[in-house]
Amino acid sequence: MSDYIHGYSKQERTRLWQQGSILSKYIYKEYDFTSVKKLLEIGSGVGAQLAYCLSTYPHLHMTGIELSPIQIQSAKQNLHLSGIPVDRYQFIEADAKNTGLSPNSSFDAALFVWVLEHIPNPEKVLEEIKRILRPGTPVYITEVFDNSLQFFPHCPNIHDFWHTAIRYQYAIQGDPNIGPRLGNLLEDAGYQNIQITPHCFNLDKRTPNHRLEMLQYWEGLTYSKLENVAKAGLYNEQNWNKIRQEFITLREDPNAVFSYTFIQAKATT
Repeated sequence: MSDYIHGYSKQERTRLWQQGSILSKYIYKEYDFTSVKKLLEIGSGVGAQLAYCLSTYPHLHMTGIELSPIQIQSAKQNLHLSGIPVDRYQFIEADAKNTGLSPNSSFDAALFVWVLEHIPNPEKVLEEIKRILRPGTPVYITEVFDNSLQFFPHCPNIHDFWHTAIRYQYAIQGDPNIGPRLGNLLEDAGYQNIQITPHCFNLDKRTPNHRLEMLQYWEGLTYSKLENVAKAGLYNEQNWNKIRQEFITLREDPNAVFSYTFIQAKATT
């Protein structure tokens, strides 16, 4: 895995957990795991996706593959506090490019959420997951398209920092615009029945509560990148107050617009 742009601080683990409750209504709008009994999640992080899926589908058992032991420990604590029985999930500490799992595993589906953007050579992960799943198993992927982010009115400080963070993520071998590439990556890895669907948030005065929720979330997401981008010498942390002020202005402006497109892919092995 590349250096993780957001870091592994306690604050970041809290943000990832809160992210699940905010974004799940968008991520899972067109997913249906009613017929899935065993779901594999790649890059399970602090357990936010497991919590949502296990709470939504009481019959489901999930296995999370995660490289970071810190994240696994946080996930176990979060799931325990959420009241989810321990017999409904397990974690495998492994690199997603070399899981150690046998071919033709018993999983009924696989799930990726905001994972491939952080991994150099993501095609290797897709090849490994295809290797371990039975032929015909569905795979669901949700990924970023960070160049799509737009605000109205224009926010030059947010814009400049956001695109600096994009350059930094490329420098550490991630891909903050991997979403539009998912079709090519799945095709090259030998998947079948590939479907690619862009989803655009376009939140304005018609949906003020959703707009406010997303602006508050996005400020936290942006801030989570600050420490590592600053350590790389690409940004002065003292300028954060300018970014913060622009987010305040957006939240207070009744005509503000937030727009972002994420990409979802569905395919079968």
